[in-house]
Amino acid sequence: MGTRSPALRYVALNQFVISNMSQLLLLWALSLGAAVLVTALSSLRNSFVVIIAVVSSLVWRGTLGEVVTPSTVTVKLVSTALIVAGGVAIALGSA
Repeated sequence: MGTRSPALRYVALNQFVISNMSQLLLLWALSLGAAVLVTALSSLRNSFVVIIAVVSSLVWRGTLGEVVTPSTVTVKLVSTALIVAGGVAIALGSA
């Protein structure tokens, strides 16, 4: 029987603890204040995902199974900026 990868612990921690806590914090923020501001801020999650993915790919080569080049990072950053801007525009437009 083989040994399990230590990455399994991090995946389990993310899926069971961190993602549930982020959803609870989002609901708590919605109950406390302006839904427009909370929705706009929650759309920034995409930015953090891209930043963490790029940094982990640069630190640990091949972590995500992709080659990180300046052009791929640029495409990711531009597309994430468009997603965030769209989320903010929708949130502010519905106010």
